[in-house]
Amino acid sequence: MLAALLTTSLTGVIFFRPVYAAGEEDGELVDLAYVHLNPAAQQMLRRPACPPETFLTLYPSAAEAGIFAFYCDTFRSGQPGRFNVNYQHDGLDNYFHLAGQRAGDLLVVSFTDTAGHDRSATEAALRASQAREQAARAEAEAQRAQLQALLQQAPMAIAFFEDPAQRITAANPRMCAIWDRAPEQALGRPLLEALPELRGQGFDDLIAQAVATGSRSAAPKRRPPCGATASCKPPTTTSSFSPSTTSRAGCRESSKWPRKSPSRCGPASCWRSSPAS
Repeated sequence: MLAALLTTSLTGVIFFRPVYAAGEEDGELVDLAYVHLNPAAQQMLRRPACPPETFLTLYPSAAEAGIFAFYCDTFRSGQPGRFNVNYQHDGLDNYFHLAGQRAGDLLVVSFTDTAGHDRSATEAALRASQAREQAARAEAEAQRAQLQALLQQAPMAIAFFEDPAQRITAANPRMCAIWDRAPEQALGRPLLEALPELRGQGFDDLIAQAVATGSRSAAPKRRPPCGATASCKPPTTTSSFSPSTTSRAGCRESSKWPRKSPSRCGPASCWRSSPAS
């Protein structure tokens, strides 16, 4: 009778056997081994009747989603428990209603999902919001990639800075050459930490001024201090610093070279430079 009930049930049923640390039953419960999935569970999860892999091997995101903790607490307490979760990981994308209870040495879990049902208004709104967030992230990544490509090809030296410490977030090869630094020596570090020889030269003040006033600030022609190598012979440059639409200021050193229209630098500061004639 039990076999017939499991076979005909429209609800997924899973029998788990706990997996303990060091193989001791009084140790920490670290995973769950599959004993049996009824046909409904096999169909919903697209798994065989007894998967050889453990639960966390198949669904590693279940720990972060709270599912594994629910199973552990239910097994230890011996009391029935319920848990609802929107699980969009590891090949699954549904809202699950879970119920569990300990049965001797096993954990019995029954569950349903919403794959075969009409989406509720709340779930539909949640999925629409998630889709918008994913699209926004993809667009932001595409814009960052485009900006990085433009930086590498720009005919002038450009660098970006963020936050009050003016942390360097990007610098194209021309700027690194003027600084006499490899990218890994500068990126992610505050300007004056990466380039201590610039202290007292006023570049940091001009960047801060551009951010504070929202207008371009400029420095006269100068030859920047030499960088890390004795053979460094930096060109004489003129510098201008421009804010973007956010908290990022722009710095640009320019000359009579052909200029393109100023680009938006995003949320921090941008330093552009090219040799003066």
